[in-house]
Amino acid sequence: MKEITLNRLNPVEESIDECLKAVKKKEDEYPELSEVVRDLKTKADRLKAAVNGNPSSSEARDALLDAEQAADSAKQAVMASSEKIDPNIRQSVLDAHQKMADLKHEFLAA
Repeated sequence: MKEITLNRLNPVEESIDECLKAVKKKEDEYPELSEVVRDLKTKADRLKAAVNGNPSSSEARDALLDAEQAADSAKQAVMASSEKIDPNIRQSVLDAHQKMADLKHEFLAA
């Protein structure tokens, strides 16, 4: 695995933050989605902490895999109820998922 840089991680984190903001506005309508997006944010924060510590460590790799799994869960939650989800929230979740998946593929393929 090559080293994950904060420059590469920051846009992913920004996307997750936007997703969390969007979901929080309608948290009462989408409690399950809110929960999985908060989990994604927690795991992204863990990834950032690992990257700050040692970006090429097994801890960073494990944190990346956990964050990507959380992004998968968020995508699955939004797709399972996509007809009921606000289109902006849906797109926000899908964008965050895609950015996290791209990050995983970029760094685990090296």
